[in-house]
Amino acid sequence: MKGIISIKHWKAILFSITFISSFVISKQYTDPFIVPKNFFLFFSAGIFLLIMCIIMYSRKETILFSWLDVAIAAFLFWGFLSLLFSTEMTIDNSKFYIYACCTGLYFSLKPVVEIRKKVPGNPLDTIVNILLIIGIVQVSWGFLQYFHIAPNIQKEFRIGGSFGNPGQYTNFLVPVFAFALSSYLFSEKNKKLSFVSALAILAILPFTQARAAWIATLLIIIYLTEKKYGYIRKFWKGLRYIALKIIIIFIITGILFPVTIYLYQLKKNSSSGRLFIWQTSLEMIKDKPLTGFGFDRFAAAHNDYQAKYFEKHPDDTAKAEIADGVNYAFNEFIQAAAETGILGAILLISIFIIAFTGKPKEAIIKDMTHYYGAKAALTALFISSLVSYPFHIVPSTVIFFFSLGVINLQSNYKTFQISTIDRSRKLIAITGIVLISVFLIIKYQRNKAERQWLTAFKYMRENRMDEAYSLYQDLYPDLKNSQYFLFNYGAELSLMKRYSESIRILKEAEPRLDDSDFYIYLASSYENSGNIKEAEAGYNKAMCIMPAKLFPRYRLVGIYLKTDRKMDAVEMAKKIMSMKVKIQSPTTDAIRQEMADFLKKENS
Repeated sequence: MKGIISIKHWKAILFSITFISSFVISKQYTDPFIVPKNFFLFFSAGIFLLIMCIIMYSRKETILFSWLDVAIAAFLFWGFLSLLFSTEMTIDNSKFYIYACCTGLYFSLKPVVEIRKKVPGNPLDTIVNILLIIGIVQVSWGFLQYFHIAPNIQKEFRIGGSFGNPGQYTNFLVPVFAFALSSYLFSEKNKKLSFVSALAILAILPFTQARAAWIATLLIIIYLTEKKYGYIRKFWKGLRYIALKIIIIFIITGILFPVTIYLYQLKKNSSSGRLFIWQTSLEMIKDKPLTGFGFDRFAAAHNDYQAKYFEKHPDDTAKAEIADGVNYAFNEFIQAAAETGILGAILLISIFIIAFTGKPKEAIIKDMTHYYGAKAALTALFISSLVSYPFHIVPSTVIFFFSLGVINLQSNYKTFQISTIDRSRKLIAITGIVLISVFLIIKYQRNKAERQWLTAFKYMRENRMDEAYSLYQDLYPDLKNSQYFLFNYGAELSLMKRYSESIRILKEAEPRLDDSDFYIYLASSYENSGNIKEAEAGYNKAMCIMPAKLFPRYRLVGIYLKTDRKMDAVEMAKKIMSMKVKIQSPTTDAIRQEMADFLKKENS
């Protein structure tokens, strides 16, 4: 590791520990991928920021703010206001905490990478080199999965590294590729490491079928090689006639069109599904353009709008086949607008615009390695932001804020100086120490509760219902702000035949999470408690959210028979038999067989 990682750059190493979140998987949580990564960030970033506050207390510093700093702080503050005034969400929100931790990392980067005469080397090199090593390990993990040497816990995907999902996997790897290729092209240090990292990531990408990653990688290569060699600039200047330039533009356009069609057709259902999500999301934005539906409330609000769409268009079978339970908009800007209004989207866009339009400082003109790498990484994250959800996954969010931090430090932005007296600086540092300490204690307790939740979940699978019920009750005070816990708790109460309690808990979750499965459990609890009217409404809502799902229609057949509406039951049974089965399973086979027997009996 000599020459790659310098122990003397200990602050840079502590900062880099947050990148290790990409490796974190744990079967001790109900979600083995996202939740443990979140907690790792909370603890690693929290401890790092605590140390930085202690350093701030003992050291005088002049505070400089750039327009990029202002945009990032404003984006976080607007999200905080959205949570503060929300009637559905609480401040105890993991997505907000992730943004807060990453914003803290962003503002802490300057004292981390400052070059000191007594310490040789550049701390930024240490951070980037650690990132490149992580990239190599992740690629190795992916290839082991591809060749069935190591399993992917998320079994529906052959490859996904420690993310399970190839989309999340490449949202992390492609920005790493940007730093690797930039280091190889523009730096004379650690050529082997940057070459191996760039080549490894390039080798794994074709196996992921991540189309946005392919596009982003191509743009990175074009951008960085152009900065190094200027081939495109020289070629374009060499074209003397405007007619030739126009012909070249037409040729490029002619190539891009069939390539776009191919990429669309490669995973057509996925592409069509995202178009439908965007269509529905734009309706949401149109209805609440100023405030949005609330920070982190996209999933619940979108499912309501999707249900309304199919209520109005019950015969739209094409969209019915691609409709699914939606947690993300697959476009960060659309999701920001839907959740926090047009201003939220403008603030997010402004971060990219300010970062992309920044010019390098004269002091770094001789070594633009990390400046170009950060801009290329930001390009990759911008592309993935258009068709995916990189800012909802911890490792890619950390890289995003790190890239912004590098650009901010090495760009010639106009800055606003704030000089703090010794007393106020110490007060700020003490406040930070107290807040971070409280945050870490709260998250420690929450982490324990999240692990115990899995125990309660397992008790239910083992039919130990009394123990499960007792543990769920104990966990409720710590986890009541988690919509996923509330949903699971309410569903398990339904299975325990505690229907009134199930309804109460599920209604608590409804403003934050209300997919098709949610309404099936809610309707089941209503049905078994004798409230047939609410049960029917619940099954109808579940059916409208995901029209291709058989189970809500199957339960409606039972409701119709209970309420002496045999003709409605027959019509629904016929509809079930005519539907294309999206995912075949023993349950769908049993439903279809029961409906076939029912129709045969009615026709005899």
